[in-house]
Amino acid sequence: MIEIQNSTLLEKVAAALDDIERDEWIVGIRFENVERTVGDIITESSRSNPDRDDERDFPAYGSAEYECLEELNGISAWDIDQWEEITLSATGKSYFDCDHIYLLGCTDYINGEDMAEYIMKDAHVLAVII
Repeated sequence: MIEIQNSTLLEKVAAALDDIERDEWIVGIRFENVERTVGDIITESSRSNPDRDDERDFPAYGSAEYECLEELNGISAWDIDQWEEITLSATGKSYFDCDHIYLLGCTDYINGEDMAEYIMKDAHVLAVII
């Protein structure tokens, strides 16, 4: 689990965005437990759980229950221009049930089921935030 001051997270994201040619990429932010490095191309796909009551209501990654969910055509990420208002706590400190935060980029995407969600095909890891 990541516990971080919102201001620290925002500073890290802003610094990483300064190094990204945003006109070349659709950029999203992804929170996950998989260790990745800059330059990795993500070919696996996220899963969909349209019957959930809460967008965080997912079975454990890699579990049999997770594997039974519908496979999407890419990996999900939050729209970098909208994630802040959706994910950051109003208390000034946020908690994420993950070990890593990445900025991903792609040129082939669709909008996901959730507000400000991208489904990114062959997403590139552009930056490791945490």
